[in-house]
Amino acid sequence: MAVTEDEADVTYVNLGTCYGQIGNPTKAIELLRRVSDNFGQKHTADMLLSAALVMLQRWSEAIVIIDKINLKLLPKNEAERIHMLRGMTLMLLDREKEALEECDLAGDMDEIHFWKGFCRIRMSDIPGAVKEFSHEIKRNPKHDLSYLHRATCFTLIRHYKEALLDLGREEALGGKPERSYLVLKACIYFLTGQFNDCERSLDVVENDYEKGNYPTLWPEYDEQLKTCLLKGSTMIRELLKASNVNRAHHE
Repeated sequence: MAVTEDEADVTYVNLGTCYGQIGNPTKAIELLRRVSDNFGQKHTADMLLSAALVMLQRWSEAIVIIDKINLKLLPKNEAERIHMLRGMTLMLLDREKEALEECDLAGDMDEIHFWKGFCRIRMSDIPGAVKEFSHEIKRNPKHDLSYLHRATCFTLIRHYKEALLDLGREEALGGKPERSYLVLKACIYFLTGQFNDCERSLDVVENDYEKGNYPTLWPEYDEQLKTCLLKGSTMIRELLKASNVNRAHHE
């Protein structure tokens, strides 16, 4: 029995969804591009396709596809999901003002305040970012990325006590802190003159990357994150060395 075009499209969407969820956006894109223009859920396929392109940092391609979706034909909740995806993509394209306006059209979806906070950081609106991350945390007290980014904001405005409270959350709950938390903690310890604690945090990060036994918040970007965090660790160690030399000179 021959497979109809509609049945094939459903299969492409389902398989594309699965490949996206297991971290293979390239295969997801290949399948989702096969969906016909006549498919009744074409907007779903296009949204999934755009999300996969975003995962591969192909943001310009993603926004072109998103902009073709006719939101007026969609139910409110589906339209809001696409507004959120468009807002995220615009932010990644350095179009922050448009991104915030788009996110405002996404209603009160999960994580929308996180993305608005992230956008405000890029606009140097640190107090505004703190408010957005706090809103997201109030909605979801387990949203780790909001704690991390709020701690970053607190650090930028020198509210170190509040930053360390956010960064110590996982340990307070009996869990292992994520590596990004530890590097930021090391930075705060250095800025506040807690040099021994600073070194201990850096030791954990560097030893962890040899053993690979700590969780990560961004598994799809783990190698990029590893490079970034180890560079940060190296820079802080160099500052520690310079500080030690300076202190020894004055003793």
